[in-house]
Amino acid sequence: MPLQSLPRPRLGFALLYVVTCVVWTVVVVVPLLLLLFGEDGLASPLALAVSAVGMSGGAFAIAEVARRLQTWSPGETWGLIRGSWGAPLWLGAALGAVFLGVVGEALGTGVWDLVSSTFGWRLPLDNLAAIAESLRTGPMVERAVFAAVVVLVGPLFEELVFRGFLWRVMDGDAHPVGAIITTSLIFALWHFDPIQSVGVLPLAVFLGVLRWRSGSLIPCVAVHVLNNGLAATTILAGWDEPATAPWLLVSLAAGAGAFALIGARRGIR
Repeated sequence: MPLQSLPRPRLGFALLYVVTCVVWTVVVVVPLLLLLFGEDGLASPLALAVSAVGMSGGAFAIAEVARRLQTWSPGETWGLIRGSWGAPLWLGAALGAVFLGVVGEALGTGVWDLVSSTFGWRLPLDNLAAIAESLRTGPMVERAVFAAVVVLVGPLFEELVFRGFLWRVMDGDAHPVGAIITTSLIFALWHFDPIQSVGVLPLAVFLGVLRWRSGSLIPCVAVHVLNNGLAATTILAGWDEPATAPWLLVSLAAGAGAFALIGARRGIR
């Protein structure tokens, strides 16, 4: 029975899809990484690149299978629709890409510091530190491949999955609030790291609002690429120290302005 004819199946279908992606990662991606790099080589730039492509590329492939089973058209599923969005939307998109990463980093670090000091929890693996180390050290070719995955390949696949396929599953054009909440939470959990999971929430919500406001995935991909590119650049340049209080206030104000610019002309249903 097609998805459209089932009684409000959207969240269950989305969760089934996520579980399928997790099974893919555990059954296929992890054994492949161990086979290719061994346990000691999992933190190398090339291993992290293969891991990211394996997870996000696999999620895209699973989504494509589901799309064909549901007989959805590529256009309505992936949302790669050209449009004329105007200067306010692009200005808001640029502000969000530049400043919401700063806000997210402060939020993720602050929440984790509070939790760890309260309960005495420690990170088994610091993914952000591992990413930074892999961008800075190792063979140049491997670092270049990893940087390309972080800046280009990862954002494209992730947007196709989260603001493309899952947006369609959640019927985001008709129910944007539910779609924004669901895709943002799943996107956060997808990062498998408590600091990152909290830290990406501001950007995830922004991308959801941008997807609804623009009616297309193209601005979302552009913002995601720019955000990751700026993050990689700051790491490589050694500018990845925690934001100072004045810079954080500026980022909060700019982030609020970004939301205002992309959402001002239309009310969310």
